[in-house]
Amino acid sequence: MTKVVSEALQSHKKVEKTLNFFMTLETLDTMNFFLKYFIAWLPMLILAILNGTLRDLGYKKYVSDLVAHQLSTFSLLLLLGLYVGYIIQKLPPQSPQQALGIGIFWMSLTLR
Repeated sequence: MTKVVSEALQSHKKVEKTLNFFMTLETLDTMNFFLKYFIAWLPMLILAILNGTLRDLGYKKYVSDLVAHQLSTFSLLLLLGLYVGYIIQKLPPQSPQQALGIGIFWMSLTLR
């Protein structure tokens, strides 16, 4: 009888170790997911800085502040749209919920 109980406990411990292993993998997948999209967000920051620099050092002296701002806004929207389209092709979200999560994550990084 004790041998059966001992084998059952060993089997339970093996199952518990396996579950812990897979839970760790799931946590790593979540961390990798956020790290991947964090790294993908960084070039957006660089695009925005370069866009503002181009506006201030380039065409702002030739047009009014309002027109310079409008041109800068349009060009940044175009650049970000192309970049995000590229990223979504290379790192496609697995579901609409994941796509929304990525958007909220990027928005929270941008608005900080």
